[in-house]
Amino acid sequence: FNIVYAYNAVKNFKQAKDSRNRRSRNL
Repeated sequence: FNIVYAYNAVKNFKQAKDSRNRRSRNL
């Protein structure tokens, strides 16, 4: 188990969720 890989995966997931929320709020 790679802790760095897991950390990056969570970070990327949160960034993708944030960008989706920002786009839907702008509509």
